[in-house]
Amino acid sequence: MADANFRFDLEDERLWNGDQPVQIGNRVFQLLRLFVSNPNRLLTKDDILNDVWRDVGVSEGLIKEYVHDLRLVLGDDSKHPKFIETVRGRGYRFLGGIDSVGRSAGVDGQAYPDRPSIAVLPFTNISGDPEEEYFADGLSEEIITALSFVPWLFVIARNSSFIYKGRAVDVREVRDELGIRYVLEGSIRRAGDRLRVNGQLVDTETATHIWADRYESKLDDVFDLQDEITEAVVNAIGPKIQLAEIERATRKRPNNLTAYDLYLRARAALNSVQIDAAIGLLDEAIAHAPDYAKAKAVRAWCTTLIGWRYVAPTGAQRETSIRLAEETLMSPDAETQAYAEYAIGFMDDQAHRAMSLVEDVTRQCPSFAWA
Repeated sequence: MADANFRFDLEDERLWNGDQPVQIGNRVFQLLRLFVSNPNRLLTKDDILNDVWRDVGVSEGLIKEYVHDLRLVLGDDSKHPKFIETVRGRGYRFLGGIDSVGRSAGVDGQAYPDRPSIAVLPFTNISGDPEEEYFADGLSEEIITALSFVPWLFVIARNSSFIYKGRAVDVREVRDELGIRYVLEGSIRRAGDRLRVNGQLVDTETATHIWADRYESKLDDVFDLQDEITEAVVNAIGPKIQLAEIERATRKRPNNLTAYDLYLRARAALNSVQIDAAIGLLDEAIAHAPDYAKAKAVRAWCTTLIGWRYVAPTGAQRETSIRLAEETLMSPDAETQAYAEYAIGFMDDQAHRAMSLVEDVTRQCPSFAWA
């Protein structure tokens, strides 16, 4: 297959070699889609299991079999890989060489919508007491678990981030190896009956700190303290990451925008109460990616803001808002659901239904303050 010219069509879910479709099974297709959507990023076995086999329990050995099957389809050689590189003991990395096309693909070949990604590195125990190691590791794991409930954030699995335990690493190295935008790192120090925890959030592109804080408390109940710090960290860094993502999008050149960038620019416009501008940007994002549920839900919600200008939405605006909200109501993303439900309650005079739906969202995602 030296002359193979592969094309991955996200719309009709087929792999093409030139003008010929390639027969490929469903799981192999899902595995290939995961690789193509994450070029040059290390995908651990946990990452693959959570994405491709999230609905069933399988062994890690099955991953190797499916990667082997995929290599056969692509004519790839594990010893001299052109498409899929094995990172011994850690996972796999897709090297590129396959173009993505279809309505879900953007100008840079990435799938939409994109999400900011974060790795929580194991917190460092600087107490000098090895027995405190369990608390540092437990706190890191609790934060990873809590962040995984933030619907718009991609969180690297524990097994991937804990490979850096005990190592002094540059955040740019972590970025290159895990393909993430943000790193959360920290330390703990115990002094008598008190414990001090420091945390900091770093943008891996610029290596600058965008958030830092310190927590100190008595060690009356270690587990209560873990919960308290975890909740505080998650609630603090979520808004910081969203603001950083919005700033990142507004710095991009207009001719290099994706649906996700347009969505973030719309959020920036909303922060400045530029409702018409936000609606225009969201319409453009939806045109780029018609299945972009969050953009559609926020677009539906925008109609509720028109009343702030003492002008009632027109009948057509209400119909558009309700239609977009109903289309996205079954999204698995809690934030998307909340915006859709708010719009339904406001535009369709279904306050009781909307309240019931939003209550479900707050149970799914307790850290989602807006809901």
